[in-house]
Amino acid sequence: MIKATLPAGTATGSGFVYDVEGRIITNNHVIDGANSMTVTFINGTIVHATVVGVDPYSDIAVIDVDAPAALLVPLKLGDSSSLVVGESVLAIGNPYGLADTLTTGIVSALGRKMDSESGSAIVDVIQTDAAINPGNSGGPLLNMSGEVVGINTAIASSSSTGIGFAVPSNTIAREINDLIAEGSYAQVYLRISGLDVTPGIISAMDLPEGTYGTLITTVGKGNPAEKAGLGGGSTWRVVDGSYVPIGAMSSPPRMGRGRESLRFDTLYAEE
Repeated sequence: MIKATLPAGTATGSGFVYDVEGRIITNNHVIDGANSMTVTFINGTIVHATVVGVDPYSDIAVIDVDAPAALLVPLKLGDSSSLVVGESVLAIGNPYGLADTLTTGIVSALGRKMDSESGSAIVDVIQTDAAINPGNSGGPLLNMSGEVVGINTAIASSSSTGIGFAVPSNTIAREINDLIAEGSYAQVYLRISGLDVTPGIISAMDLPEGTYGTLITTVGKGNPAEKAGLGGGSTWRVVDGSYVPIGAMSSPPRMGRGRESLRFDTLYAEE
């Protein structure tokens, strides 16, 4: 259990031991802005923790503790790319402060995309129906071999049941060395927004039947995508009940009913 003292209160989340040096992996949103942190181990031992490295874009953080060696039993990172829908998984964390809670479920879907608190997209997110709740953030999602295949990070909404999301372990594996050595991870990014090409978009743009891919709708000014020559649309058409920019003209009209976006709630509890 990780408790972070924030200016506005206390955030409670979860984490897991990464190595025998005392490094623990959790979510960035659990410890973001913390003035101090403590980690409580399963036997009740409480130690102070310090930040090693953070990546707000992937919502990953590494903290460090000075704890007895007997408590520092690392979990092995598994290969999240080998997961299949229907595979059994386990979630461990501290929902609502109920320490060391284990829940079970399956991998419900793979390749989801969600927004981190920084506003950037996290890709290849794992969806699971294993019960996760506030306080589970940062805890491990395990396969049946006891390997970490994800970090439990968010739920679809505060009222959802059986729709949880985990940042994949392969994202952790890609970043962990830089987070420990440098304190951060240099993300590769384009800064574009887009939509899946649908039959409605095919019709509006007079594209060949069977066209698929991503329609670039906006490109951030001065960002790599713009420098590479990519551009978004600015002629607005109503497609499937939503305004979609597809051409090369002016600003959008007053929006009516727009395309709904999926809302994700992060999983730490403020006391």
